[in-house]
Amino acid sequence: MKQLIFISSVQKELAEERRAMKSYIIGDALLGRFFDVFLFEDMPAADRRADKVYLDQVDRCDVYLGLLGNDYGYEDAQGVSPTEREFDRATSAGKQRLIFVKGENDDARHPKMQSLTRHIEKAGTGILDMIGLCKAAKLRPPEFRQEMGQFIQTLWRPTASTGAPVEAPVEPTATDWRILTALSTNPLGRQGLLATLGYAQRTGNFKKAIEKLLSMGWIKMSIPDKPHSRLQKYRLTEKGTVYVLAKGAAKGPKGPSAGRAESAINRPNRPSQAKRNGPQKDYVAQQPSPESKPDKKPANRAAASRRKIKGSSNI
Repeated sequence: MKQLIFISSVQKELAEERRAMKSYIIGDALLGRFFDVFLFEDMPAADRRADKVYLDQVDRCDVYLGLLGNDYGYEDAQGVSPTEREFDRATSAGKQRLIFVKGENDDARHPKMQSLTRHIEKAGTGILDMIGLCKAAKLRPPEFRQEMGQFIQTLWRPTASTGAPVEAPVEPTATDWRILTALSTNPLGRQGLLATLGYAQRTGNFKKAIEKLLSMGWIKMSIPDKPHSRLQKYRLTEKGTVYVLAKGAAKGPKGPSAGRAESAINRPNRPSQAKRNGPQKDYVAQQPSPESKPDKKPANRAAASRRKIKGSSNI
C-alpha cells in the first residue's frame, strides 16, 4: 500500500511548485511505486467546509510536505492561515514533516510568514545543535520522537564510563606507614631503610610498599634515572610530608593493626638496656662475716677481759 504525501502551501503563490512536486514524485520510478500525492486543488467540489477537508487529509497522510514562500495566505477569524493550520495539525498528530522554504530574503515575506519560518528553522537548528553538543561531550546521541501529539526529546547524562573514574581514598598499610615514618626525619637508602624497619633483607611486602608509595607520589628517588644505583636514597615528597604531618607520627594508621604498627615503628630505634649499660652480671648481696665487723666498743671488751682474769686468780 502506498503512503500518502500531503503538500501544503499557499496555492496562489506556489501553484507551479505544487504541480511540479507532484509530477516529480509520481513520475519517478521508485518514489511513484511507494508514494501518492494529495493536492487540495485536485479535490472535486463537495458540500463540505474547506478547512474540514484539508485537515482531514492531513490526518490521513503519512508525510507532511510544506512549501513556504512570501505570502501567508487567507486568515480565518483567529488570524491563522490554512498553511499554518495544516502544519500545526501535522505536528500535533506526530506526522513526519518535510519543510522547504523558498528564497533567502526574509524582508519580502509577510510578517506572519516570517514568524512561522523562523519558528520552524529554530526548531530544526536546535536539534542539530543538541546533536553536535552531545557528540562534542562524548555523550550518547539524543533521541527524538512524537507521542500523542507531543514532541519528546531525550538527553542522556554522563555515566561512570564516560566520566573521570572515581578513586577511593587510599589508606597506608602498616608497612607503608613504617616507611613513611622512617623517611620523615632523613632520606634513607635501601639498606638503611631495611635496618630501620628491622628487616634483615628485602621482602616482597617491602618491595610492594616502595613501588606503591612511589606510584602514589608520597616518596621519590634521589636518583630517579638510576633506580638500582647503590647510592639511591628515598625521601618524602611534599605530598607525603603533608600526609605524615596531618596524620601525626604518633597516631599511626587506623584499624586493629595500629598498636602493632606503632610498636614495630619504634622498636628498631630503641636501644636495648644491654646496649645502653653493657652486659649485666648476676648480683648477690654479700653479708659481712663476724670477724670483718668493726669493733664499735673496744673499751667494753677490755673491761670484760680484766674481770675474767681477776676471777681466775681468786680460785
